[in-house]
Amino acid sequence: METLVLLVRSGRQWTAAEVAREFVVAEDYAAMLLDALVQNGLVRASDGGYEFAPLRARDRRAAVDLADIYQTYRVRIMNLLLAKPRDAFSDFAEAFRLRPHDEDPED
Repeated sequence: METLVLLVRSGRQWTAAEVAREFVVAEDYAAMLLDALVQNGLVRASDGGYEFAPLRARDRRAAVDLADIYQTYRVRIMNLLLAKPRDAFSDFAEAFRLRPHDEDPED
């Protein structure tokens, strides 16, 4: 996500080496992230560089909105992405857990 936000916010072309230096990761890893964005139609690769160039207008709007929101709520967004997935069965069972009257959420 941070790679996409970087490309959206900067408005310029980046090489895998530059992205690797920016995020202090291996160049191969940065290239893998950039190639994934290319495969998803969000980034265009040209002349050894990568730039934000979505194939669809709705993807452009969503990515720009994400970059804006990410700038303000970065920690919250990362916490949501890294949070342990909730267990749907446990959530369903919790809905039927018997509670004393003073814990009733309807009161």
